[in-house]
Amino acid sequence: MPHLRDGFYLADPDIEELRRHLTKVATIVDNYAITLTSQDRVRPPALGGKTGKAKLEEMCPLNVEARDRLDRLANELGTVARDMCETRGITYDGDEHLLGVARWLRINVIALALMPAAEELRDGIVRAIDRCMEVVDLPTERSVVIDRDRIAAANRSVLDEHGVEVMARRLGDLGKGLTAARVRSLRKHAQRCTVEACAAHHLEPVSRDPDTGKLFYRLGHVLDAHHSIGQRGKIGA
Repeated sequence: MPHLRDGFYLADPDIEELRRHLTKVATIVDNYAITLTSQDRVRPPALGGKTGKAKLEEMCPLNVEARDRLDRLANELGTVARDMCETRGITYDGDEHLLGVARWLRINVIALALMPAAEELRDGIVRAIDRCMEVVDLPTERSVVIDRDRIAAANRSVLDEHGVEVMARRLGDLGKGLTAARVRSLRKHAQRCTVEACAAHHLEPVSRDPDTGKLFYRLGHVLDAHHSIGQRGKIGA
């Protein structure tokens, strides 16, 4: 068993493992929009009629299992953050989104390691992240065409400009021309535009990484700005 530093309830290898897992939350967030809109099988096939052929499985527009695991991860991280604030007398100054909570926990991992329940808390976080990574739909070359209703359903997901580009490559015509550079152009356009009709389609970030300045957006907001502004020819695609 690794030697524990005085006052610590987690050994250094366990602390580093926790840090590594918390960095995976960015991968989960970047790719969950496509995961959530992957049609989920909600019941096994049944034999149909005299032909004995299996009926088509009923489909649900959202991946229910993935949504449940993401919710459990958000709950796990939020619960640990609250427990740390109460036990260690820390003030939470992170972002309200899942990625912000994970970042705050990573920054304050030493404070967690000094808690008597640190091992249990660490195990819960690692387990919740691993369960999300089991179902997250990581980028591949296959094309997935998703309609606007499913985009709206996935709009709770928060992506940085790179995550938006990864997602756009898999959206067929809906994501055509939507790159990280395009997101930056849309953001600059929003900062310049003062016309009311134009302002309706402003692209505003929902959060900012305080350390790197990286901006995060809701997918639906980016798509709306991408198509609306592009159609008027305000800026180039």
